[in-house]
Amino acid sequence: MTDITHRNEPNMVSYDLIVPAGIDPGDPDYETRFEAERQRLEDILSREQNISRDSTVHVENIGRGADWDVIFVTIVSLAITIPEVHKKIREYAEEYNQIWGNIKSVFQRLTEGRHALYPDEYLFLVAIEHLGEIIDPAALTYKGLHRMPADNPSLKGREDILFFFEYDGNLYHIAIGRSGRVLWRGTLDIYE
Repeated sequence: MTDITHRNEPNMVSYDLIVPAGIDPGDPDYETRFEAERQRLEDILSREQNISRDSTVHVENIGRGADWDVIFVTIVSLAITIPEVHKKIREYAEEYNQIWGNIKSVFQRLTEGRHALYPDEYLFLVAIEHLGEIIDPAALTYKGLHRMPADNPSLKGREDILFFFEYDGNLYHIAIGRSGRVLWRGTLDIYE
């Protein structure tokens, strides 16, 4: 989820990366293990040049009726929305590849291969990357998104997303799971 404004810095926005804590709250070393994981994540964030020092790491229980401890990594960075990302891709295709590579690298270091719930903007970039295998991303026109209902009430506000793009008289739709996995892709001919 994206917080459109940030309290301390203008033009900054918060993105939540949600990673399973992987630590049993009943573990006698819970506090020590969590502190070590929090420090590891904060060290990664502190080395990144485009991430504000206001970024935070904390544990939150997002379970509804059962415990589900997760680690929220709130990344404060330059404000960028999905339409802005798409505009930059169209204008700076070469730079986009470098930026996307950097973003993926940071998220991979933060998650260490664990499943995570990624922010909308990350899912948008996954969709662009996947469609870029068949169409030049700079040629796509972003048309919108739809949040797909989830059976799990703990995921309210963190649903999978169906993105829509137009290219050459076709409407491309691509569903991206909150874990960053492509669920499906399809095309509709919108002009006959």
